[in-house]
Amino acid sequence: MGDYTSLLFGKQTILTGMASVLDLSGSMMQFNQSPSGEQADLSAMARDFRAVGSDMKMAIQCEMQGNHGDDKA
Repeated sequence: MGDYTSLLFGKQTILTGMASVLDLSGSMMQFNQSPSGEQADLSAMARDFRAVGSDMKMAIQCEMQGNHGDDKA
């Protein structure tokens, strides 16, 4: 599956992740910005639809190959 869910979050390193444990005020948490709320919603919905489409494609391929997910946890 592609990277559909991390659009709104900035990239973080292991050091910023460890430091965020001590950041009680949440001031280290940064989000990517969009020009407007509508643009952010549109982008998020488009990514959601792509993720669902990707999952459906994988499920159909597994079904066509006779792999019903029995061997996956």
